[in-house]
Amino acid sequence: MIFKHDLKVSVVSFFESVTPWSLYMLESDLMAAANSDSDAIVLHICSGGGYVFKVEETARLIEKIARQKAVFAYTDVILASAAYWIAASCDKIYASPSAVVGSIGAYIEIYDFQKYYEKHGIEHSVIRSGDRKARALDGQLDERELKEMQEDVNYSHSKFIEHVLRHRQIDLEYMQGQCFEGRDAFAINMIDGLFDRVEDFVSSLTIGES
Repeated sequence: MIFKHDLKVSVVSFFESVTPWSLYMLESDLMAAANSDSDAIVLHICSGGGYVFKVEETARLIEKIARQKAVFAYTDVILASAAYWIAASCDKIYASPSAVVGSIGAYIEIYDFQKYYEKHGIEHSVIRSGDRKARALDGQLDERELKEMQEDVNYSHSKFIEHVLRHRQIDLEYMQGQCFEGRDAFAINMIDGLFDRVEDFVSSLTIGES
């Protein structure tokens, strides 16, 4: 891309875990930047990811904004999991050489408290309507529930991969939950370039070097 020398850049910072609430705030900031007189948006991210809820919708919003003005993602610390899903919607992604990038995968974490309850004489009961309600509330899962949860995880992972591949070509072997340093992420096309600081990257846009 060629940029004029007097380029106006809006920098939107996202230094949080990915939750529906943090994404509401991010979307508000992105819309403000989109409606400003800036020529481009830099989404400065420091996030290891979080919940999958609302991630698809925020990613689509970035795609929509990117049809109006250039949108870039940058990290100098960590850009992983759901945060990378969001960044993949940007026109290009940049990182510092030592930043952590990737973690294209999904998981569900469950704690089994049954032995703890027994040891401390705690009786735990769940009164429910609907046999699928409150599954794994105490960590106890039957085979059907385990199978369903694995299917949920597989589905989220496949959607993640599908989204990334719509925007860039990365070999499937690198999208199995691994994280990479920025310099290695660049080598496998997970990012588009390296800058030590976000200010360096923004300056490169201003002088037309990106």
